[in-house]
Amino acid sequence: DSENCSGDKEEPLRILSWGALIFVIATSVVKLARYDLMPGLFGFVLIYLVYKFKDASAPFRKYLLPLISSSLLISLIFVALSWLRGTTESADLLRNITGYTFASYNRLAAMLAGDLSYPYGGTGFYGFGFLSHIPLVSRIVDIRSALSMPDPELVWASEFPAVYRAGLAGSFIWSSAFGYLYSDFGVFSILYMFVVGIFSKSLWRNLRKGGCIGIVLYPWFAFSVIFWFGSNYLAYPRVLTLSGAALLLFLYEKLTRTTLQKRVTSLQQHV
Repeated sequence: DSENCSGDKEEPLRILSWGALIFVIATSVVKLARYDLMPGLFGFVLIYLVYKFKDASAPFRKYLLPLISSSLLISLIFVALSWLRGTTESADLLRNITGYTFASYNRLAAMLAGDLSYPYGGTGFYGFGFLSHIPLVSRIVDIRSALSMPDPELVWASEFPAVYRAGLAGSFIWSSAFGYLYSDFGVFSILYMFVVGIFSKSLWRNLRKGGCIGIVLYPWFAFSVIFWFGSNYLAYPRVLTLSGAALLLFLYEKLTRTTLQKRVTSLQQHV
């Protein structure tokens, strides 16, 4: 029957999705890369929850439990990977958690007070860092040099002494997404965030409609918002990789729908 047929068609997609998740987890554990794993896992959970409750009119508490459970799971994975990286003492684990989260706003406060400044602030790197390495294109054209953008490794290395000079613990360098953007654009950071908000809303609507662009890109934007306490994740080069994948899927979907529509029209004409 049609339901079984539909289920049979969905099974390969389920297998592919679970296989992709397992691959992301495995490679992240091998590399001990917390910030490779967390966006992927967050996106997987987000898509699941969105479509699980898409047509439900359940009260907010029904949404709250899976959201809390997912947040706890991601937090536990962060702690587990920190432990695998050699942070074994509970005090050190707690210091890592606070140093990477709440303490970021101490560095933001120091920046607003004029006590902390990053050497490469004002170069546009913190707002548009993805332009420093465009997949495939950067192998042919050195766009980073053309835009006078610094090397990402130099930027990263320069932040540690800058934080030390501000009288803060230099082993933790994040100043939150707001601090990094302020370092680049000053008060115009508000305009940057406004544009990001508009674009995020468009992606959310597309996701709700089942559009492939929203499905691929919105989880990255949503994770960037969740990660505002750390860095401006939205500016990482991976946004271009995801955008390219979303575009290819969109074109493929449009092509197949057009082809299918032509076949249906042709069959109707012959009936």
